[in-house]
Amino acid sequence: MDLRALRYFRTVAECGSFSRASEMLRISQPAVSRTIRELEAELGKELLERGRDGARLTEAGRILFEHSAQLLRQVEQAASDVRRGATVLTGRLTIGMPPGVGHLLAPPLLARFSAAHEQVEIKIVGGFSSQLHDLLARRQLDLAFAHDPLPQRGLKVTPLLREEVFVVGLPGSLGGGTGGLPSAEIVKLPLILPSRPNASRRLLDAWAAREGLWIDARYEVDDHVITSGLVKRGLGVSLMTRATLAAGMLAGEIDIRPIAPRAYWPLALVELDLPSPSGIATEFARIAREIVREMTEQGSWPGAIGPG
Repeated sequence: MDLRALRYFRTVAECGSFSRASEMLRISQPAVSRTIRELEAELGKELLERGRDGARLTEAGRILFEHSAQLLRQVEQAASDVRRGATVLTGRLTIGMPPGVGHLLAPPLLARFSAAHEQVEIKIVGGFSSQLHDLLARRQLDLAFAHDPLPQRGLKVTPLLREEVFVVGLPGSLGGGTGGLPSAEIVKLPLILPSRPNASRRLLDAWAAREGLWIDARYEVDDHVITSGLVKRGLGVSLMTRATLAAGMLAGEIDIRPIAPRAYWPLALVELDLPSPSGIATEFARIAREIVREMTEQGSWPGAIGPG
């Protein structure tokens, strides 16, 4: 398979247009179209649906697109290793982080990793744990941090820590008292929750199911920033860790109540379980485990305890 054709194909898919892709690639549109037609002929499948509104991936195109990023990164890594020698890590790493985790972990982790491996480019993708887990399974990420990840073939999960979960809302919205709220009381509140199967939603569903309860969220929101805005407006209450509270700039503006009994979200590092994993990903994972252990032991990760 021609790597040039693969790059052209990926650029068209990302741009959604042959004309925009040709501008980005600085190559004539007929040349881009001809190269992708040749790639389709080689594979015996149509990769892109052409239309007046642009270009969209076919099912075969989607499969190739999911594999293309890793293939191109491996080729770039190999070329860099040959040019510079295997002792220097070079290339690109794409990692996924939930916002609360990224708010705390990304600064010290990237600072330490980049100080040791300045030739490595890093891209961070934010999102809910379930979204990041899916991206990693489709090999659009090299590794991800996720809360309570579901086991899946081809992925390796390493527990890192547990974060305490709190019910949060404007003053007065959580009722009187300061003690823990049982799930029977929580489900009566106007809840703002991510949609299933997000980790926090699965956790609350499990608590409720043990008591024969069912959860109806007032709002289902798959974005931490929007959820924080709704909570600040008094439109409902939500479940968050202290790290997520800090990331959403909610600390100090709301009431925080623990859950009774106290509940924790397990945070794990999820990697592709490959026979020959990327040297960059392996080194990044090693430093990540080191940083998380230090932050947990030093108490610099609010509300976190060891993986248990």
